[in-house]
Amino acid sequence: MTLFKNHFCLLVFFVIVVIFYYPFLFLGKMPIPADTIVGMYHPFRDVVWDNYVSGVPYKNFLITDPVRQQYLWKKLAVEEMKKGTLPLWNPYSFSGTPLLANFQSSVFYPLNILYFILPFNLAWSLLIFISTVLAGLFLYLYLRNLKLHPVSALFGSLTFSFSGFSIAWLEWNTILHVAAWTILVLLSIDKIIFSYQRPTTNDQRPILWYLIFLFSLVSAFFAGHLQIFFYGLLLIIAYLFFRLHSLKGDNIKIFLFFVFCFLLFVIITSVQWLPTLKFINLSNRQFDHTGYSQEGFFLPLLNLVQFLAPDFFGNPVTGNYFGVWNYAEFVGYLGILGLIFTIFSLFFIRQNSILFYLLVLLFSLSLALPTPLAKLPYLINLPFLSTSQPTRFLFLSVLSAALLSSFGFDKILLIYQNINKNRPLFKKLFVVLNLLAAVYIVLWFIVLFPKIIYQDLLGVNSLVSLRNLILPSIFLVSFYLLFIFSLRIKKKFLKIMLSVILLLQVTDLLRFSWKFIPFTDSGWLYPSTKILNTIAQDRDLFRIMALDRRILPPNFSIAYKFQDISGYDPLYLKNYAGLVSSWENSKPDFAPSSFNRIVTPQKIDSFMPDLLNVKYVLSFVSLNLPKLTLISREGEIYLYKNNRFFPRAFLVREVIQVLNDRQEMEMMFSLEDNLKTVAVSQRNIPVENRPITPNESVVIKDYQPNLLVIETKTDIDRLLVVSDMYYPSWRAQVNGVNTPVFRVDYALRGILVPSGISRIVMSIAL
Repeated sequence: MTLFKNHFCLLVFFVIVVIFYYPFLFLGKMPIPADTIVGMYHPFRDVVWDNYVSGVPYKNFLITDPVRQQYLWKKLAVEEMKKGTLPLWNPYSFSGTPLLANFQSSVFYPLNILYFILPFNLAWSLLIFISTVLAGLFLYLYLRNLKLHPVSALFGSLTFSFSGFSIAWLEWNTILHVAAWTILVLLSIDKIIFSYQRPTTNDQRPILWYLIFLFSLVSAFFAGHLQIFFYGLLLIIAYLFFRLHSLKGDNIKIFLFFVFCFLLFVIITSVQWLPTLKFINLSNRQFDHTGYSQEGFFLPLLNLVQFLAPDFFGNPVTGNYFGVWNYAEFVGYLGILGLIFTIFSLFFIRQNSILFYLLVLLFSLSLALPTPLAKLPYLINLPFLSTSQPTRFLFLSVLSAALLSSFGFDKILLIYQNINKNRPLFKKLFVVLNLLAAVYIVLWFIVLFPKIIYQDLLGVNSLVSLRNLILPSIFLVSFYLLFIFSLRIKKKFLKIMLSVILLLQVTDLLRFSWKFIPFTDSGWLYPSTKILNTIAQDRDLFRIMALDRRILPPNFSIAYKFQDISGYDPLYLKNYAGLVSSWENSKPDFAPSSFNRIVTPQKIDSFMPDLLNVKYVLSFVSLNLPKLTLISREGEIYLYKNNRFFPRAFLVREVIQVLNDRQEMEMMFSLEDNLKTVAVSQRNIPVENRPITPNESVVIKDYQPNLLVIETKTDIDRLLVVSDMYYPSWRAQVNGVNTPVFRVDYALRGILVPSGISRIVMSIAL
């Protein structure tokens, strides 16, 4: 019974999480936007699914990234690991690209163990569920360690776990994991520091908490979102110095222990950050900061209103969002009561923890908003920060605000313990309530009389804002009346009043969360269609190409094991970016596209798709090109065969040496179809220029993501060209002897093979 009483609030939290996830736990749905696959994209839209004759209705078009990136990368990585190999290479996107090094595949995340125990879809869904549980659990334990009342700790854990930030990024299955382990790092810091402040027999050597600190830090890094981890690391370092500063006596020894832990962290995680750093240096990421002056790159000042009413500018789920793009980047909703208690906590700024998290809140907001400080990293091209969208600083803003709301709620409990004695607190809370009421009155005036106040702000959408102000206003008024009423009731009924307050917060946040998050049928995850089956029946080695992003979107090919020229990833090879840019512009042109993390070449009338082994082309329109043959049609989609596609590996009779990238691309455009027999390189590759005879051949014996085995038969020394992307980690052996892999034709691989019969083994190293 004592155990039940001590952990009753944790039980309440778990019950609320179970209620939120009931479609997964009790109805067999998955927390993933699979409805967007069959509802938004072709060829799936050309098929009737589950009797939806007019098309499958999809809930949230905004959060398609989980089905276009994270789910696919994770599944491919797990499949390779189950074979006993590290998932180093993804041959299905960008004509070949690193997988482990892209970081978001989170190959080394400790909780990946679930994928080896459970079916993949169940493990995926369970990990999303676990991310919410861990975030709330660790935050609860952290707050209890700060001596907050269990109900206050419960309030904070609910506020963060179901906040706008947490819900907006929930189905990525990475970001909330990073946040959860970051919170446990903060708890471990406190446990270690407090053990030196209050030494006992058991706590004189807090080895266990040092281990927890290290494990949590490593887990946060391996969880799979580098940007959120980096922001969390800034918080961890600041918090460590904050706690060390408050420690009386010699804290150098403790600091050195933490330094040692950080060094161990660097060593342990080097298996991930070394490949990632290498990939970043060879990637197109350097161009990602070019849009920092565009609207929506920073958190717009007007969008701070989403802390008061998350759907003031509409909601993508209801299809009426009219604000700056995009909604998920800007929503930091804490619930109305969460906002009330966050503001209320500021009256107690002399409390060190409140002051610290207020500074974190202000600092993170100053970097998320378009302030001079926020723009500085982009002006001076500061590494990492200059290629990251600053709106993600909302992670720190929301976390610190949720913590402040817990402190504020804890002060509310003082009012209820002795109303007469704590009359000043009573007055301070009324100041907060009246302030927020005044703000809401202004918002109501804006939506009721838009032409008087600010016509350009809302325009014809004022009715949307009006409707979406109703519920937040009801929650504010409800708490206002409830608080006044609670001051007049007997103390024995105060537990009921606290329960009602929690119920208001839970209702507010669950309503917001259920509105945004889709739970869908697993049968909608990458189903088969007539056209896809036609492609799958071809056992040859080839690539595909879609002439519209709505047709088999980038990365979908991973699910079907089709090798695609398109891809979607913040990290992809710079040489491939230059190749595609020149291809699309029909001339040597290495300028990046406007949104350069999605690569979808669409120019079929070019030698480039032939060179890249593109055999099948999907199109919305009928194509009349000599090299294409129509082989199938399904709904709006035409499937063509490219009769001029080059083989995946082939011999060339000549190698033309050039001096730089531009000359290399210019030479390729001058050669075009002759690239089937002539290669271009900036290296001096000694090949005798003699025609290839019919006796010479290339046979691919084995093709796996990390391994390629080829057998060649040549009359003289030849260059073997493989139309997979060049990457320095690829190694080659010819007849058991190490042989260099050359970059040829700007982005492809070339290996020098001797005369006679040769066995070439290409493999990729970590």
